[in-house]
Amino acid sequence: MATSVADDKWYRLSAGDGAKGSRLYYWARVALDRLNRLGLADGEEPRWGHWLLVRRSIEKPEKPEELAYYVAFCPVGTTLEELVM
Repeated sequence: MATSVADDKWYRLSAGDGAKGSRLYYWARVALDRLNRLGLADGEEPRWGHWLLVRRSIEKPEKPEELAYYVAFCPVGTTLEELVM
C-alpha cells in the first residue's frame, strides 16, 4: 500500500522537536476503507476513520526498508498534519 502512494501525496512535515532539532520526514496516509466500513449500516457514513500513516526518510526516500508504519484511528476530517503531531 505504501509503495503505491504517488510522489505528490508525500508531504514534508515535522513530528516535533528532538534533541537535534526538528524531526522532519516525508509523510503519507492511506485510508483503510475496509476497517472504516466495519459495523456500519448500508449508507451510514463513518464518524471515525482508520488510516495507514507512513513515514519515510528525507535522506533516503527511495529505500523501502527506511519506511515506518503506524495505524491511526481518529475522527473523520483529521488532517495529516494533526496525525503526524
